[in-house]
Amino acid sequence: MKEALDVAEEKWLSLTEYSSRYKVSVSTLRRRIKSEKIDYDLRDGKYYLQSKPLKSLKLTREAKSAAPTSSHRVSAEALTQSVNDMGPSRPMTADFAASFVEERGQEQARPDTTMSATASELLAELKRAYALILQEKEEQILQLKEEVADLKTLVRVLEAENDRLKTNVTEAAPIDSWLGQLGDLDIESNT
Repeated sequence: MKEALDVAEEKWLSLTEYSSRYKVSVSTLRRRIKSEKIDYDLRDGKYYLQSKPLKSLKLTREAKSAAPTSSHRVSAEALTQSVNDMGPSRPMTADFAASFVEERGQEQARPDTTMSATASELLAELKRAYALILQEKEEQILQLKEEVADLKTLVRVLEAENDRLKTNVTEAAPIDSWLGQLGDLDIESNT
């Protein structure tokens, strides 16, 4: 990817290139661009600055409004006038200039359309992924609810078995007393 652009014999640098070359933070450059304190060019969603020290990039608002950038729209009359001023080559008609401007506008609209289409595709993909994740989570929740129900049943069975064993132990107390008596008999017979 080409970061630097040659425009009208001036070198334009991306913000990261400018930042590393002139030791200025990218956030400082963005703040100055936002406040229109420096001249910049916006192309394909990226800012470019002239390859000059930051002090020489300062620009007054009047000069900024007079300086043409790639984002300015060209009228058919201005295009016709500028082409006619170029010399004796065949003059451009206003109809041709208007069609040229219209085609140029459509070309500029196409990237927006493709960007919009790409964004729509990404949004649709995100929605599908989100729906799939939700479905998986719902299945996990149902599975966990079934396991909880099984565990509750197991707890009831174990509590019932525990109660049964407790009653058997209390009923077995007379057996303990018999065993105690039997033990006493064994001790007496050994003496």
